[in-house]
Amino acid sequence: MLWIFIFYFIYNTEVGMSTDNSIYESVRLPLSLIPLHYNLEITPHIYGSKEDFSFDGFVRIKVLCKEKRDIIWLHSKSLKHKEIRITDGEDRIIPVISWDLEAKREFLIIMMGESLSPGETYYIEIKYHGLILNDLKGFFYSSYKDGAVEKYIFSTQMQPTDARKVLPCFDEPALKATFNVTIVRRTDLTSLSNMPILRSEERDHELVADVFETTPIMSTYLLAFALGDIDYLQNFTETNIQIRTWSRSNAVEQTKFALELGCKTMTFFEDYFQIKYILPKEDMIAVPEHIFNAMENWGLITYSENGMLYQEGVTSEVSKNFAAILIAHEISHQWFGNLVTPEWWDDLWLNEGFATYMMFLGVDAVIPEWKMMDMFIIHNRGLQSALAFDDSLTTHPVYVPVNDPAEINEIFDLISYAKGAAVLRMMNFFLGETTFRNGITNYLTSQSYKAATHNELWYAMANQSLVEGKAEIDVKKIMDTWILQKNYPVVTVTLVNGNTIKVEQARFLINEEHRKNAEPIYWEIPFAYTTSDNPNFEKTDVDIHWLHADRYPIYIKDDSLTNSTWLVGNPQQIGYYRVNYEEKMWISIIDQLKRNHKVIHVVNRAQIINDAWNLASSGLVSMDVALGTLEYLTKETDLVPWVAGLQELHKLGLALQLTPAFGHLQIFMQNLLANVFKKVMTGSTHHDKIMKSMISNAACSSGLQSCLHLARQMFDRWLDDSSLLRVEIDNDFKLSVYCAGISENGVRTWDIVYGRYKKSDSASERRSLLHGLSCTREPWIISRFLQLTKNSSEIQQTESIDALIYIAQNPVGRLMVWDFLAENWKHFFDTFGAGLNHMPNLVKGVTEAFNTYGELIKLQHFGERHADLGTATRAYNNAAATIQLNIRWLKKYYVIVEGWLMKQNGAL
Repeated sequence: MLWIFIFYFIYNTEVGMSTDNSIYESVRLPLSLIPLHYNLEITPHIYGSKEDFSFDGFVRIKVLCKEKRDIIWLHSKSLKHKEIRITDGEDRIIPVISWDLEAKREFLIIMMGESLSPGETYYIEIKYHGLILNDLKGFFYSSYKDGAVEKYIFSTQMQPTDARKVLPCFDEPALKATFNVTIVRRTDLTSLSNMPILRSEERDHELVADVFETTPIMSTYLLAFALGDIDYLQNFTETNIQIRTWSRSNAVEQTKFALELGCKTMTFFEDYFQIKYILPKEDMIAVPEHIFNAMENWGLITYSENGMLYQEGVTSEVSKNFAAILIAHEISHQWFGNLVTPEWWDDLWLNEGFATYMMFLGVDAVIPEWKMMDMFIIHNRGLQSALAFDDSLTTHPVYVPVNDPAEINEIFDLISYAKGAAVLRMMNFFLGETTFRNGITNYLTSQSYKAATHNELWYAMANQSLVEGKAEIDVKKIMDTWILQKNYPVVTVTLVNGNTIKVEQARFLINEEHRKNAEPIYWEIPFAYTTSDNPNFEKTDVDIHWLHADRYPIYIKDDSLTNSTWLVGNPQQIGYYRVNYEEKMWISIIDQLKRNHKVIHVVNRAQIINDAWNLASSGLVSMDVALGTLEYLTKETDLVPWVAGLQELHKLGLALQLTPAFGHLQIFMQNLLANVFKKVMTGSTHHDKIMKSMISNAACSSGLQSCLHLARQMFDRWLDDSSLLRVEIDNDFKLSVYCAGISENGVRTWDIVYGRYKKSDSASERRSLLHGLSCTREPWIISRFLQLTKNSSEIQQTESIDALIYIAQNPVGRLMVWDFLAENWKHFFDTFGAGLNHMPNLVKGVTEAFNTYGELIKLQHFGERHADLGTATRAYNNAAATIQLNIRWLKKYYVIVEGWLMKQNGAL
């Protein structure tokens, strides 16, 4: 009973406070206390109705007092604090007067009867209660079907600011501490956490408490645990690290690929960084739903099922590729993010940019035949995606000041991930691989278990450059131009006097009016090039010509230019910039592609297409040049240029979707794809299979009869197989088969396919089926489909986002989706508003095709009605700017494009 009297005890409410909070208005915690260690015990109440899922928690935080204060600030959100006690560790109680929650800053503020003394350690003990929801944040549940039975996996997602939903804590990345975690569970369930289980203790009511070993010093956002009816496969790396891959018990065989790749990439990164992974184990668990695709918790990586499970004969090659790079991404985080953590979220890119670059390096090393470094250019987390995201005034720098959680959530975007990776790849180029790699090792070693900023990285790289005799490279000066400034340059190359090229830079913006009126920005640019006289695309740091951060051009004399018909700047698109030429040089490059495209590196073939189309959209080259880059594609056999080409044709299709010229585009696409479609259907390599998926989808969508006939045949056999015994559909042809079949049939067929979606236990198969369901041509079926996306028992939350974006690609559903989203904005905002990329992706995906004044007005009226768009704010602004750009593009280029299409089709 003594315990009750010692505590200042309140149950299910918070003590009121009358204190002047103006003494500290920042959203950052004051550093009067520094956390040293957390003892955390979680007791879930998960054995009744899911509406009643909750947990009791107890945390004991050891802190070091740095400043005399009689107030304690911690983070807490959505928790009910029952009891709070402060001690000095020797049973002396520090009197607690009251405590209060400040919702705006998500602070728990504790008022004490006396001040804490600097230099002394204290213990903050809190009993509290929280809810377990399926909001995919903090401690949450996600469900799956085991036969007719609904089951649950309970897991955590703390990043970036949701550890405070699980325990009162110092929830900032630099405030690292060690953790001891205890999970109280029923005996039929299994629990996991960052560390191995130290011991299991019997508790009352047939419960067991799993006590886990002490973690290394780490940030709160990396704390993790999971609980459920789960099973695992196991292996060990060459350095004897235990790797286990977990999932719901009926899917554990689908984790074999993740286990194999996890072991290989762990070994690769240990060798690459020259730093051994320090934990004794790495668990990876697939959960039914995840707000990210994955999360890099130290020692317990969580994944969405779609991001980790691979089922032979069901999962497509595209999904296998996605799983591979995602696994490599999360394992590389064990060093970048976990061992060394950004001091604050403004340097988020130190986590995500590095992990994105390293995921391509890692998979390229362990599966070299996939050629992942070539695919970096055209991947949706790669360079060209970053350029497209970074070409407007509404973008932001790589390093960006952020304060409150909404701002933090908003920067988990392509700038932090893809642009961060692209500028690191460029730094590797101008430093050289040896200097770059050694510099990274020095950075990780010197900052281990610490929180760092980008300046520590520049310091490590600069020191290594000095060691290796490259004192002329000012790393900080160069890299600050790339991470502290938004946008990027276009480098214009002009031939002068036959043997000299003039190279100059300007700020690139896709909006022609903005580009002409915007303030100039300049970068330190490592420029390289190659010529037709000596077409060498394997350039190194010794081939660099520096274009400095000023308005002055450079002149490069090169006698090989005398005998050259063309030159290509930025070999292998190593630099984060676009390249423009005089029109006659563009024509020479296009002629070379038509004569023998293989003379030009596969990456640069993709670069030429992507640069030409974006330069044309910005008014820097003629549309004839952009269109001309596509004419050679009938001879192209490589995936990378085809991806670049199909991306531009996809955007062209969206632009022309509601115009008379769309029919001409369909005929052009059929002619372009007829022969390549036949070839890709028999391919067997990784790239062949991905090409099969992309080409067949484009071919069937354009109405190519050979594609549609084959797809409908397969669909009919699959549909008639009511026993599902089962008619096999080529994994990489599924999107086309499902879409072709559903688009030609009515509601009965739609209902059968939807039923199979509901029964499928494969995440990748469910997404393929959702894509197919979006292809219906019946508006009333689309309307019913839209309503289903609001019901998580019908369509999983994260899959509902995909479904809405898929429907928006359908001309019949184009405006229906926007009207539905606007009408149900509160539902989706409440579900995903703090969900990082979900709302931005939804806004972008649903408005991607908009190019009319009516659609622009709809968007503007929506913005006027919703003052707070949360993480979707930047995406909304981007959408508004993009629609205006699309309107101008159509007005300026429609006649030119229509005429070119008619000429290509022989109609002129």
